[in-house]
Amino acid sequence: MVWIKSNWRWTSLNLFAVSTLGVVLTQGSTDWNRTDTFDTGLESGKWAIRFLLACLTMTPLNTYFGWRSAIKLRKSFGFWAFGFASLHILLYIREAKL
Repeated sequence: MVWIKSNWRWTSLNLFAVSTLGVVLTQGSTDWNRTDTFDTGLESGKWAIRFLLACLTMTPLNTYFGWRSAIKLRKSFGFWAFGFASLHILLYIREAKL
């Protein structure tokens, strides 16, 4: 319990990222006749960019505002950005083969 209290930012970031990944992977539709479909490839790319930008803002938050906890979160944001970018590339390759 002490570990969760001391690392609650890291835990909440990872829970948010896992739930976002779940939504991105389960909301996709294969029905080509619908116009309001959820594009999994596009959404995974958007989330990759969002996590990358969040990762890049951690150093200015530490430098200018003195938020020391930001440096601890930078690595997790970077890993999630890489994960979503990898998913985006895999979905693009899968779609290009069809």
